[in-house]
Amino acid sequence: MVDLKDLKVCFIAGTLARGGAERQLIYMLTALKSEGVNTRVLCLTKGEALEEEIRAIGVSVVWVGESRWRPIRLFRILQELRHQPANIVQSAHFYTNLYAAVAGRLLGIRSIGAIRSDLTSELKCSGIMGWGQLHLPGLLITNSKLARRRALDKGIHPDQIDVVPNVVSLKGVSKKLNTPKNGYSGNGNGNGAGAVRILFAGRLTEEKRADRFLRTLRMIVKERPDLTLTARIAGDGPLRKDLERLAAQLGLGRDHVEFLGELKDVQPFYYKSDFLMLTSDWEGTPNVLLEAMACGLPAVVTRVGGVPEIVGQDRGLMVEANDADGLTRATLRMIDDRSLRAALGHKGQEYVARFHSPKALREQLMALYGRFLKHE
Repeated sequence: MVDLKDLKVCFIAGTLARGGAERQLIYMLTALKSEGVNTRVLCLTKGEALEEEIRAIGVSVVWVGESRWRPIRLFRILQELRHQPANIVQSAHFYTNLYAAVAGRLLGIRSIGAIRSDLTSELKCSGIMGWGQLHLPGLLITNSKLARRRALDKGIHPDQIDVVPNVVSLKGVSKKLNTPKNGYSGNGNGNGAGAVRILFAGRLTEEKRADRFLRTLRMIVKERPDLTLTARIAGDGPLRKDLERLAAQLGLGRDHVEFLGELKDVQPFYYKSDFLMLTSDWEGTPNVLLEAMACGLPAVVTRVGGVPEIVGQDRGLMVEANDADGLTRATLRMIDDRSLRAALGHKGQEYVARFHSPKALREQLMALYGRFLKHE
């Protein structure tokens, strides 16, 4: 068995763009570095947003995606692993699980795969490769109990999959609700005496359903012309132009909706908002929800993926994804009840600090590696 003090882990990432799975990779690398684990990243892309951030924490990033042909990419990964051997080769994305699994088998290295969403959507996107992505890694790490249950239903042995919850950095987060360092005091009251500020944050892709967010805003503006309502959309992606056109078609001008684009740091906007809306069709464990809750920001969310595990019964307002009327009603309730926002925000903040801290990740990863390598 490998002494964990001498452990070497090589991660394979499909992308280092600014996204939830990529942010969790950075948290994992930071946690392992604090334990003295030797880590490196082999990435299929280069020059993306988080690449330099990874190098800044002292972890090397090597581009292995010169070719778009999978066998050539696998050959490059094998070259790197022969040149700099590892005890574990670990995938950061579901669609790179096969690279980790095949490379591990060819070189006699233990492999770990990732399930970053709800599994159903990942299998759908993977097509005929999905079976191998799910079944070939020696171990799977998922961030939600829902994805684990679905993996078990697909024939994965219970000992072959572990749940490692997403974490968020608590750096700069106020320990007291609504008293952050920037001085925002949550003064939107939903009764015409102040502006109500709603935040949407995430990649502007199909599954995030920012269009649903915009249509909900339109319904609220129509029903409650008395409100001073402003919304911000933090994030970028392939649907941005379509969403800007939709906002215009719905009569939502810049006085109602502002597109902020991709932000390096969203945290200031958590403190400048009254609540978050997450309107996705599917999710794993959304980072943006955890980040908002860590800042004491309550949320109206759709009941998808691992979201119910985070929000529970008393940490947010949750509705079915296809219930447009229910989403409007929940949003109005959050607008009109400032004491509810405060209560939900406080409970959410306590929950994230207890169950989704970087310290918990470090302890869980080291225990997981220890169990995994025990039976070498």
